[in-house]
Amino acid sequence: MPSLIDPSELIKIKNFRLRVRGAVEGFLVGAHRSPYHGFSAEFSEHRAYTPGDDLRWLDWKALARTGRLYTKVFEEETNLRAYLMVDTSGSMAYGNKMEYAAWLAGALAYLLHLQHDAVGLVPFSEGIGEVMPPRTGRVHFDALLARLAKLSPSGKTSPKRAFLELAGLARKRGLVILISDLMASPDEVMRGARAFRFRKHHLMVFHVLTREENQPPEKPGLYEDMETGQRVRFHPSTGADSYASAFGAWKTAIEAGLTDAGAEYHGLRTDTPLSRALSAFMAKRARMP
Repeated sequence: MPSLIDPSELIKIKNFRLRVRGAVEGFLVGAHRSPYHGFSAEFSEHRAYTPGDDLRWLDWKALARTGRLYTKVFEEETNLRAYLMVDTSGSMAYGNKMEYAAWLAGALAYLLHLQHDAVGLVPFSEGIGEVMPPRTGRVHFDALLARLAKLSPSGKTSPKRAFLELAGLARKRGLVILISDLMASPDEVMRGARAFRFRKHHLMVFHVLTREENQPPEKPGLYEDMETGQRVRFHPSTGADSYASAFGAWKTAIEAGLTDAGAEYHGLRTDTPLSRALSAFMAKRARMP
């Protein structure tokens, strides 16, 4: 009987897994703290201290009152549900953005899997695609990686619509990790992000762009929008300053708008090695209050 699975697809998935695991395991060398631990310091309950618990969370007041050791448990320690929102719109076809976004999502899923947290996948463009609800376990994790390896970009993007759709589905408080180039108006992105704050989700944004997008094109030509098909003629000698100014203003507005909406913003370039990106992310989170 002929195989129902294309061998090239199996090789692609295997290589994807190896790349994700290699990046994360390289990053974890010397790392002792979870980048997600304490993302929301919302106290949930006490439990009796057991050897090996983090001494930072001992409740000394309870010790003084009762003579017994108790440790504080935070909400995300008891029931962390994470949603990986990965942009699959047409603009992600530029450069290696789609591949990089998938690798990053896989690496973050691996970290969550190592912590025994529930993680799901939400591809989106004009709206959300087929959702993999957050679950734990090796079988689910492997299926999630296989799905990430097969993502391909197409269509227009509507972050606001996608955010509202997921906020409506994810009624239980959790972590939403958005990986996108955010090729939309800052106002649309900010207004959509507010839906997560309303639902009391913690929104973590990875703004993924290529090196080329961060600087004006070096060659004159006719440039086409990968989502709308609109074409613009550009020449570096006359348009470089305008491009740099407009791009810088847009990117600043995106970051400011997301921060104002209560999100945690991380800018990334696709020429940054994945393990280095994870290390920079970890260091930034460690500096957060």
